[in-house]
Amino acid sequence: MRLRAVLPISLIAAVPLMAATPKKPNIILVVADDLGWGDLACYPKGEAWGDEAKTTTPNLDKLAATGVMCTQGYATGMVCAPSRAGLLTGKNQQRFGYYGFADTVPPFPADLKLLPAALKDAGYRTGMIGKWHLSFDESSRPLDRGFDRFFGFLGGQHDYYQPTVGEVMHGVGRGRDAHIFDQEEPVKEVKFLTDEFTDRAIDFMEQAGDTPFFLYLPYNAPHPPMQAPWEYLQKYAAPDGKFTPRDVAKASIESLDSNIGRIVDWLEEKGLRDDTLIVFTSDNGGSDGGPGRVLQHNGGLKGRKGTWYEGGTRVPFILNWPEGLPRGEVYKKPVSQLDLYPTFLAAAGDAGTEESAQLDGVNLLPYLDGTDPNAPRRQFYWCVDNDTAWAVRDGDWKLVLEDSDPDTLGGKFRGDAPREYVLQLYNIEADPLETRNLADENPEKVAELQKLMAAFRAQTKPSIATDEIMAQAKTRLAEREKNTPELNNANSPSGSPGHWKGGDKAEKPSKKAKPKKEKAPPEE
Repeated sequence: MRLRAVLPISLIAAVPLMAATPKKPNIILVVADDLGWGDLACYPKGEAWGDEAKTTTPNLDKLAATGVMCTQGYATGMVCAPSRAGLLTGKNQQRFGYYGFADTVPPFPADLKLLPAALKDAGYRTGMIGKWHLSFDESSRPLDRGFDRFFGFLGGQHDYYQPTVGEVMHGVGRGRDAHIFDQEEPVKEVKFLTDEFTDRAIDFMEQAGDTPFFLYLPYNAPHPPMQAPWEYLQKYAAPDGKFTPRDVAKASIESLDSNIGRIVDWLEEKGLRDDTLIVFTSDNGGSDGGPGRVLQHNGGLKGRKGTWYEGGTRVPFILNWPEGLPRGEVYKKPVSQLDLYPTFLAAAGDAGTEESAQLDGVNLLPYLDGTDPNAPRRQFYWCVDNDTAWAVRDGDWKLVLEDSDPDTLGGKFRGDAPREYVLQLYNIEADPLETRNLADENPEKVAELQKLMAAFRAQTKPSIATDEIMAQAKTRLAEREKNTPELNNANSPSGSPGHWKGGDKAEKPSKKAKPKKEKAPPEE
């Protein structure tokens, strides 16, 4: 009898142990497009800038204030496509031959397991809403690479109001047949895209039910074309209704912030906020030309999108998870978007998987929650598929081969003058603005970092955009130009519907392709 009494108690006691498996958090990865390091109110601003640098971003500021704000967060690229390739694979993209926009032409390497596929294996429902820009190939689209749900566009840029105007393929930046897709079907009408993507993201989360979800939400804001709803832009307009491109960028950023607030509000309303890990970042630095010619703002960092200076690769980087991370922490040690893949796997309870062992990033959780007080010791590498320009960082030191002109940075404002590349050494901890080149004073450190870069380059592969693949693409472009030339030159006016006029520096609609007002959707 006693034995019979003990057995049921043992079984009952075992039930809580079996049910004590930690709940997998929902994961939301929000990626802005060309957002600069200084574009959020909570990040520092350079002293030389005035009102043009100021933005109002209360929702993102709150995420930073109640989570972890990283001040040295890095992308792996200085332009969109390669940066996204690194983020979604957890590997330096150069290791598999992905360097630039041309690499969007061929299929994405089939042997690489993308982040959504790994999380899907871990029991997650996966959704992508927004900008893909990883591959145009029909075999390498979101639904082919681990996502259950896709709503968005394939190229690098898209009109915010017209559902078929954008980058339709590499080489056609403004086509008339660049569709927004709902799964595999083209969409005929959209709201302002930032609002539309948020609506679709909330729909995806609603449909997940009790299944943990991974939402990849790569907005195209504040990337050109420079468009924003009038409700955000109006306060920046001069009495005559004109505005600058920076005004539109600020309105776009504030619209983005408002929509992220909608995401957080939905989570709180559904009781999911504490169980959700939210990460916010940008794919590269902003197009910042300095005071008076800033589009997106890099907070005074040297350089801009398209350079290997800090302004090209250091980006906003915020993590917020009420149940798993500290509140109100400012993490000042270097982190990389390569770290997100292993961090998400660890949060999902799969840190020891084979995928984690093959990644270039590290699980950030023990560093951010204070379990490990040390910073991970590793190097950061940035390069394209030639030796023209590159950078490597080891600890506090960064060696960079870049365009030396501090005023034109990247040649955007130089006109016909040639670029001048100079090898430069900076102590980033002491000199984050890269103002003092220490190369002549530290030849041994220069040689050490050059050796590191050479060793890394020896591990990289040639571009997946082979000569044969690009020749085929060139033939397709020629056929398109011959047979349907009218598809190649669509127009995206700057500003807002009904207010398509800017200041002297604003983009002007083409007279040959002036949009008909009846095609613009009503303002939201």
